[in-house]
Amino acid sequence: MEGIVLRTGEGEAITMRDDRSVVVKLDLEQIGMTEAWYGSQQPGASPHIHRAHADSFYVLDGELTFFTATGTMTAPTGAVFLAPPNVVHGFANEREAEARYLNFHTPDRRFIESLRRRRDPSTYDPAQYDTFEPSPDAPLGATVSMRGDGDRLEAETRTATVKIEREELAIVEFELDPGFEGPKPHIHKRHVDTFYVLDGEPEFRAGDEILHGAPGMLVAAPTGVVHSFGNPLPAPARLVNVHAPSCDFREYLHVMQDVDLDEATRAKYDLYEVE
Repeated sequence: MEGIVLRTGEGEAITMRDDRSVVVKLDLEQIGMTEAWYGSQQPGASPHIHRAHADSFYVLDGELTFFTATGTMTAPTGAVFLAPPNVVHGFANEREAEARYLNFHTPDRRFIESLRRRRDPSTYDPAQYDTFEPSPDAPLGATVSMRGDGDRLEAETRTATVKIEREELAIVEFELDPGFEGPKPHIHKRHVDTFYVLDGEPEFRAGDEILHGAPGMLVAAPTGVVHSFGNPLPAPARLVNVHAPSCDFREYLHVMQDVDLDEATRAKYDLYEVE
């Protein structure tokens, strides 16, 4: 399989209306990802649970309101919302302003297929896609990580802020200084590595391609695809990086700062350097 590259605005259109749009960015076993735009005061999803996968959001612009078992949570620009398995959640754009966000279902559990099926209600059964009504004894655990929050790890030419890490995924914000060379080309055997450009023009390798990034661009490396990233231009760049499943990526970021990793240690975190 080759790398997956989507330029700004590209993807499979699920919904295109005057008040909202939903575009599929990834449809893989490990991760289903969409990018959505909602007009002002638009309902989203009513409270529900997923029994076998986590549901996460990264707010690109505006603000979303999330409905949980204990009340509402607000997530403004740059915030990350997480609902682990069995945790009640729903959302809406309650503001008189537009909102734009990324949504990650990890693992996918046929979520992207469910979006297609919803076009024809006669064929749509939520339970087939791991979506259920909330139960009275549903566990708590929904969280919001605000912009700037998280486990911040600073290196010479980049800062990595871990926003979320669970077994199902890790969400990391990277701030790349000019001249950041990035990691050596590598593959993952057990997880998908995904990048979404927030600001700047970082550079990516995906398979045999060298790609010039731009805000809104997505680059994903499924298992076995050679990839890397850097920022050779004289301006900073910023991106969201998602590992699904996480393969202890947060721990890897800590360990790599302190030691020169050998091959066995890199393999522990599902990272294999290639020529």
